[in-house]
Amino acid sequence: MTKDAEPNQAELNKQLADMGKELSKDQTTKELGDALQKNELDKAKQELEKLAEKLDQKQLSDKQKEELAKQLDKVAKQMEQKDKQQEQKQDQQQQKLEGISGGSRRRRSRPRPSRSGSIPSAS
Repeated sequence: MTKDAEPNQAELNKQLADMGKELSKDQTTKELGDALQKNELDKAKQELEKLAEKLDQKQLSDKQKEELAKQLDKVAKQMEQKDKQQEQKQDQQQQKLEGISGGSRRRRSRPRPSRSGSIPSAS
């Protein structure tokens, strides 16, 4: 995805639902995942805050922390993959648009002047 482009709301909702589906698989993040799947962002925020509080107050066992880390890492990787796919789609669409509007125009490469600005002299 390009820096200027904003994802449309439907795509964003789908990504949140996919993330929620993955998070719902683990008991520690089930409530957060369910809220994301239902697009209940206020509830998701509350659940994330509860989770952060549990971490701060050391209410999670080492095993729960490990599972949480794995779950969040998995979700992050999935999101990165989807971002790459979306970026590729947009690049392909941009190339198609350029091909349609630009015809067969191509940039000509110009020789660059040397960086030193001086011409080597023959001795």
